[in-house]
Amino acid sequence: MRLVSESGEVLPEVVEIMKMAVAKKVGIGFGHTDFQELLPLSKKAKELGVRATLDHPLLELNKLLLNEMLELADLGVYVGTYCQPMIPSLYQPVADPMETIKTIQAIGAKRCIIGSDFGQVLHMDSIDGMRVFIRALLAFGIKEDDVRIMLHDNPAKLMWLD
Repeated sequence: MRLVSESGEVLPEVVEIMKMAVAKKVGIGFGHTDFQELLPLSKKAKELGVRATLDHPLLELNKLLLNEMLELADLGVYVGTYCQPMIPSLYQPVADPMETIKTIQAIGAKRCIIGSDFGQVLHMDSIDGMRVFIRALLAFGIKEDDVRIMLHDNPAKLMWLD
């Protein structure tokens, strides 16, 4: 299901959901979609005061270019980075951890969120996945303070807990 019309307008029912999210102080995720939908969604989110995050912008399914992620982050949307695709698994046996590192460095910790998204049958569980992910981030040069911002502070802001 598309969230934006052929002409690039955010669908009325999506606008209503965004308004409800603001009223109830709930953050939203934009789901697995492409830049053509994410740009109008992000603009509408900014207009309405919605707090939102990009779901898996580095996953091959709906991979975004760095300049696209930067443009969306400039509109106030958090860029989600996850264990997958940074950590190899049976679902994705080949992974380039530096892609996630470079994305975080380019966008900045204050505009990123990290999450596990593990726990499926062929992945390690979510807690172990986060442990490995955090160790990898630190090992590849992401500062401990930045990990805290992406793991604690930004998700709290997304969920209006700030």
